[in-house]
Amino acid sequence: MTKQTLSILLAATVIVAGLVLLLANSGGTIGEFAGQSTFPEVAGKLDTIDRIEISGVSEAVTLIKREGNWQVEERFAYPVEFGKLVRFIDQLEVAEIAQRKTNRRANHEALDLAGVELAGSATRRVQLHAGQSQLVDMLLGKSASKQSGQYFRFIGDDQVWLLNQKFDIGESPGAWLRQQIIDIDQGQVLEVIQTSTAGEVIKMARHDSSSKFEVSNLPDGMELKYPSVANSIAGGLAGLELVDVGRATSRQWSDAATTLYRCRGGVSFRVLSKEIDGRHWIRIESEVETVPKEAGNVEQGDNAAALDYASLLHPWAFEVTNLSFAEFQKSADDLFKTLENVQAKPSLSGKAM
Repeated sequence: MTKQTLSILLAATVIVAGLVLLLANSGGTIGEFAGQSTFPEVAGKLDTIDRIEISGVSEAVTLIKREGNWQVEERFAYPVEFGKLVRFIDQLEVAEIAQRKTNRRANHEALDLAGVELAGSATRRVQLHAGQSQLVDMLLGKSASKQSGQYFRFIGDDQVWLLNQKFDIGESPGAWLRQQIIDIDQGQVLEVIQTSTAGEVIKMARHDSSSKFEVSNLPDGMELKYPSVANSIAGGLAGLELVDVGRATSRQWSDAATTLYRCRGGVSFRVLSKEIDGRHWIRIESEVETVPKEAGNVEQGDNAAALDYASLLHPWAFEVTNLSFAEFQKSADDLFKTLENVQAKPSLSGKAM
């Protein structure tokens, strides 16, 4: 055997030994655990799971089921976005092991699996409970860079695994709130009366049976900036969503702008809007005027549904996006322009009736 051949064999031996060592450090072969169900305790338990805790370095959220309704504990028991919760549990049910990875603690930090106590870590601890039983207690880490999946390990176990799922969850309470506040289609709105903090009153009403809203108190010497300018305000309650939520009684509303929506069926919604500490907050009050069916009122609607809104809306203050907030804060300058040859700007001061 020549010296060169011996060198080649020695190098090959070193490479093979290195691969074996690497494999041992990863905990097993690629396919040894592939396809195994990761969280069998969760399967079929959607109805019995009653508490989910998700915590990170700086925030934590607790989702609790009370009397069949899921609520966000850190937001005064406001309802959970139920569809998101169901998707998360469904993902857990179908999650499978894609690969066994490292079991060295020294490698945990690089995978965001060192724990929620480590400053700057993106680790999330996830716990699921059913009564007194803890079904899951794990740490979720980084997503795999070259594979589809996410790293995790169970609490109390150094072994890291690669899942075949990526979980789009957060530890912020706001991420789990039911997003939609109210959804009143513009077609249900008959009249809108908006009163600014400066006392300007703008009255808008549906023109006959069309979808077009007109300003009924348009001052002399002014015209609309464009024909449908009032329609965006009339649609302010359509698919309205929140950013965050708080107690309505913890904020002072006497100096808020108001937008009154009078709808079909004798239903009215009054939106109070106010900027507080740089954030955009609204409160919605609802009223129902009972309209006898025998009166033959063509605008008869579902008063029961409107009464349901009262219990859903009245306790809360909602933070909304700047775009949504702007619809409740319109001024004359936003809607009108002065006609040519008119020198003085007419006043809109007054109170809505």
